[in-house]
Amino acid sequence: MSTKKKTIKKIISMVGEHEVQYSVRTSFRSVGNSKGLIISSKLIEASGIIGNDLIIEAANGIIAIRAVSSLDVNSDLSKWDKQFKSALKIEEKSEGDLFDGMKNEFDEEEW
Repeated sequence: MSTKKKTIKKIISMVGEHEVQYSVRTSFRSVGNSKGLIISSKLIEASGIIGNDLIIEAANGIIAIRAVSSLDVNSDLSKWDKQFKSALKIEEKSEGDLFDGMKNEFDEEEW
């Protein structure tokens, strides 16, 4: 096998630091003004992802899909209250004063 084929095979068989367990070839499909993919159950199962909350990231010709972790920032304000209550249940500590004591005229006069 040529060096080029070995290199390509090695790239295809690794995702980040993890060995690929299952691979499938597919194509984008039009979904309104967007593009979509149908992901087989076997592929999802091989990923170990459980649940429906996902993070999709893209760079350098790669689209990566991963499960949302507790460390991911949630910009959906409708879920913040639930997240705060959940954090309090497991006794997560706040980061303290994020403004490091900074004050402004409004704080000093209105509060």
